[in-house]
Amino acid sequence: EQIIAENKNVEDIFASVGSGGMAALDQSASNASSTTVTLKENRKSSTEEVAQELRDALKDITGATVTVSSSSTMSMGSGGIEFEFTGSDDKELTKYVLKAEEVLGKIDGVVETSTSISETKPEIQLLIDADKAARYGLSTAVVANSVYSVLEGTTAGRYTENGLEYDIDLVYPKDYVKDVNALKNMRIATMTGQWIALSDVADVVERQGQTTLTRIDQKRVLTLSGTLYGTDMNSVNREFNKAMEQIPVPSGISRHTGGEFEIMIDAMLSLVLAIFLGILLMYMVMAAQFENLLNPFIILFTLPLAMIGVVLGHVIAGMPLSVVSCIGILMLMGIVVNNAIVLIDFISAAKKENPDIPRTELLVYAGKTRMRPVLMTSLTSILGFLPMALAIGATGAEMMQPLAVSLTGGLTVGTVLTLFVIPVVYAIFDEKIMKRKAKKALKEN
Repeated sequence: EQIIAENKNVEDIFASVGSGGMAALDQSASNASSTTVTLKENRKSSTEEVAQELRDALKDITGATVTVSSSSTMSMGSGGIEFEFTGSDDKELTKYVLKAEEVLGKIDGVVETSTSISETKPEIQLLIDADKAARYGLSTAVVANSVYSVLEGTTAGRYTENGLEYDIDLVYPKDYVKDVNALKNMRIATMTGQWIALSDVADVVERQGQTTLTRIDQKRVLTLSGTLYGTDMNSVNREFNKAMEQIPVPSGISRHTGGEFEIMIDAMLSLVLAIFLGILLMYMVMAAQFENLLNPFIILFTLPLAMIGVVLGHVIAGMPLSVVSCIGILMLMGIVVNNAIVLIDFISAAKKENPDIPRTELLVYAGKTRMRPVLMTSLTSILGFLPMALAIGATGAEMMQPLAVSLTGGLTVGTVLTLFVIPVVYAIFDEKIMKRKAKKALKEN
C-alpha cells in the first residue's frame, strides 16, 4: 500500500485480505489479498499507463506474486488475451501449457502471464487405504466421518423443552488437532472397541490443490492469460500462434483463442454485417428518393473516402481498430453521405433547370454554391466529437475515444475529398451515359 500510495496519480486505496470482502469475488484464500485503487480525475497519464507504473513498482516485492489489471466505468475490455487448452492427459496438458506460457511471456507487449494451473491453495489430503481399514472392520466412510466429527463436530441428538427442540452438538476442544502430526495421531474407535491411530489406516499429506477444475466433454481445460500493454490482442494472437507452430503438439491436445478476443471477433463480425446492411438500406432509400439508380451509387463513393480518414485518425492517435471503432464507423456511414447527397441533389436540380449548361461549369458552380453549407454542417459534428477524440473529460473518457477518432477522422477527410472527388466521379459516369446515348442515336439513324 505504501508503494501504491507513492504514485502521484492515486487518490484512494481499498485493501481486502483473505476470502472476505471484495477478494471473495476473485475466489481469494487466506494467503491472498485484493487491492482496489481509485485514480485522480485530473491526471495526465491514462489508466493503462498508471497500471504499468504500478506493475513496475510492485514487481520486486519478495515472496509475493503481484498482478495488476485496469478497469473503469464503461470499460470495453481489460487489456488481456486468453487461450484455452483442452486434453485428456492432465500431465501432458500441464507441460504443454507451461511451455506455452514461456512463449507468451516472450512476446513484446505481454507484461504478465498466468495460468489456471497456478490457481492452487495449500490443503491437507486424507488418503484412506480401504484394505487396511477393512482389517479393523472400518469402511472409508466411517473413517472420513470420524475425522469430520473431530474437526467440525457432530450433532448427537435433540431434546425438547417447552415445545422447542435443541440440537445436542459434540465438539472437540479447539487444540485437540492443532497440526498435521496431531491429525495423524488422532484416535478412531473400531467395531471391536479397539482404538487405533488415523495413520494406521490412512496417509495424511500436505499438497497444493486446484481451486477449480474445468472440463468440457469430459476433457480437462486449462487457460493461459496474458496482460497487454502497448499492443493489441490481434497482434499478440498472431505472434503467439506463429511461435507455437515450432512446438510439437502432444496427441489429444487442442488450443484456441477464447475470452475477450473471441468476444471481440464475434462483435466485429456482427458490426461488419450491420455496416453492409446499413449501406444497402441507404442505397435503397436514396434510389427511391432520387428515382434514379446511378446517383445513389455515386453518393456511396463517399464511404471509401471517409474510411481513409478513419485509418489516418487511428494511425495519428496510435490506437488499433477495435469494437468501439467499428461502432464509430457504423455511425459515420449515416453521417458522411449527407454532404454528397446535398451536392448531387443540387447538381441534378441545376441540370434540370438549365440542361444546356456545360458539365464542367455546372460542377464548378455546384461545388462553389454548396461548399459553405457542407463545411458548416460537417464542422459542427467534427468540433462536437473533438473533445471526446482527445479524451478530454471525466474519468473513463478514453474508453469511448476510438469511436470519436473514427467519426472525427472520417468526417474531416471525407468532407474535404467529397467536394473534389464526387464531382469527378459524377463527370465520369455522366460522360459514359452521354457516349452511350450518342451511340444509340447513331444506330437508330
